Amino acid sequence: MSRLLLDFLRKGGLIIYARHGEATVGRDLPNLTFQNCLTQRNLSEKGRRQAIYYGEILRYIQIPINFPVAASPLCRTIETAQLAFGSGNVQVDLFWVEVYKLSESLPSGERQRILNRLQSAIE
Repeated sequence: MSRLLLDFLRKGGLIIYARHGEATVGRDLPNLTFQNCLTQRNLSEKGRRQAIYYGEILRYIQIPINFPVAASPLCRTIETAQLAFGSGNVQVDLFWVEVYKLSESLPSGERQRILNRLQSAIE
């Protein structure tokens, strides 16, 4: 990592988006419910190690983190955030349910509405 980039990140005030750690093979079940992790792909052991390492690295290179961090309601994203930042430092953000829907077949108007909200959130 370049010194310039590291210095920029250490100043804080940025939003960092990260994907969850490695999940188990397969697909979420068609009857997925966010409250039931058995209907979802979950973190593999490697994914758990990745999540812990991610948090350790951010602390080691002194990247400031504002708590709580946001996570989607998928069990694998909540667990990733909890392992990286501590279970008391995570807040579920239901907006990411809509983003998850982008993987489905949606009417074009609905898809565009979600994409517009996502673009606005990222900007």
